[in-house]
Amino acid sequence: MSDDLETTLSATLHPERRNAWLVYLGAPISMMGIQLIAPTLPAMAEALDLTDSQLALISTFYLLPAALGAIPAGVLADRIGRRRVFGYAMIAFGVIGLVLPLVASNLPVFLILRLLQGVAFAGLMPLTMTILGDAFDGPLLVQAQGRRSVSMSLADSLLPMIGGLLVAFGWFFPWFLQGLAIPFGFVVLRWMTDVFDQAAAKVRSLRQALSPELWKKFSVWALQYMGFARLWIKFTMLTFLPVLIVNDRGGTAAVAGFALGLSAFANAIVAASGGRIARRWQPTGWMTLAIVLMTIGLIVVPLAESPGVIAAAAIFYGAADALLGIFLNALVTAVPEPESRAAFVAATGAIRNLGKFFAPTVFGLMLLAITVPEAFLVIAMVSALSIPAPWLFRSLTPRLQGGVT
Repeated sequence: MSDDLETTLSATLHPERRNAWLVYLGAPISMMGIQLIAPTLPAMAEALDLTDSQLALISTFYLLPAALGAIPAGVLADRIGRRRVFGYAMIAFGVIGLVLPLVASNLPVFLILRLLQGVAFAGLMPLTMTILGDAFDGPLLVQAQGRRSVSMSLADSLLPMIGGLLVAFGWFFPWFLQGLAIPFGFVVLRWMTDVFDQAAAKVRSLRQALSPELWKKFSVWALQYMGFARLWIKFTMLTFLPVLIVNDRGGTAAVAGFALGLSAFANAIVAASGGRIARRWQPTGWMTLAIVLMTIGLIVVPLAESPGVIAAAAIFYGAADALLGIFLNALVTAVPEPESRAAFVAATGAIRNLGKFFAPTVFGLMLLAITVPEAFLVIAMVSALSIPAPWLFRSLTPRLQGGVT
């Protein structure tokens, strides 16, 4: 066997890299609880004679525990290891996914199981970030977080299409596909490696797991603000950009969908290049540049009269958002010590979820007093005011120096 081939195989079998590939596969599977089954809901409502309010409960009962349970799941992962929490949660997610369509005629039982599935899901997405933080640092961590973003972007695009096609065979077919999480969970339990020894860690209490000293740092709160603001802006764009294009600029729904799709595609391309980008300049400069470019795109969106120009600005914004996102995700996983990383990342996820929650709420309140284009200019102003933020947490960026841990 040649030396080059031996080197390639060694890199492939390296525990950290194996963990990373399990993350890249696991993140899309974790997204099946919403993206895959969303196209089934109208057919499900018709088949089971559900009202719109009952249909809404299917998502509510899933997302509420998913948000509230993230921090306990993170603390547990710091205590007993990422592998066990990720693997068993994935198996539970899949088992419940298989059972749900079988009990759908009994709505109370269905909703209880849906809530339990949300509990299983709670730790999955934060752990995909945490596991990469355990495995890599420096530009390799940025690259790994970028690849995770790419896998999630592909899932965002493909899972709804798969679900929509399977509905032709019955509303319940996509739900059964969630059962793929079961064998994947066993693969995780068999092949994932906890790359540091939890038993040797010094975390012995809930207070220690939540790293209170870390949260006393202004730089950490500046980092959390930027993560919150980024998702607040992003989910405002996702929700109301079609409204602006169709209702205010005379575009079609197809143009709006085209704009969002190309924006996501630009996001994936930049995310895939994260490692190379990280090696060319320091993180603070990249993040500042990203916010400047985001702001330019956000200003053009409401000022442009042509739907085509708005779509181009949305693509520009999507690329800049990816540049900012890969560095923020890498920093969040690099800042805490390994023994409390999962809890910190989970708490960060809870803060970011507030940004998602407040996006449509705040924008809707603004529309009571101003127009949609004017509200988008307010969003651009918030982005502009956030340009100095990376310099407020620049003391954290040395954590992104290095290679494989």
